Amino acid sequence: MGQIIRLGLISFVILSCSASKKTLVYNEDIFSYRTMYKNGFLENPRSPLTQEELINLDFYPPDLNWKLNCNCLPAEKSVPFEMPTYSGVTRTYIHHSTATCRYKDKLFSLELYQNIHPFY
Repeated sequence: MGQIIRLGLISFVILSCSASKKTLVYNEDIFSYRTMYKNGFLENPRSPLTQEELINLDFYPPDLNWKLNCNCLPAEKSVPFEMPTYSGVTRTYIHHSTATCRYKDKLFSLELYQNIHPFY
């Protein structure tokens, strides 16, 4: 009986360490992306934010529970439409697909759009 308890405790510790490492890597990835995102504002001469304003650009703490797998359903018969951007340029988009996923037994959906004249 003692061996079973020890084996259970060892398994718990190993799984906990693995989960902690996974969370740490996820958090590092998120912070790295956010730094790159903020630097993008500084490098763009048409940025809507100044360096002083970036200090107030805050984010929610990273939460691995919100890393979700979504199903994407392609849109049918999308009609192009024009959308003005913050830079004052109007771009043409189409409804590309709808992403759906579950979080805590709640269904979420997000409409995804595609620029039909991309920059690249």
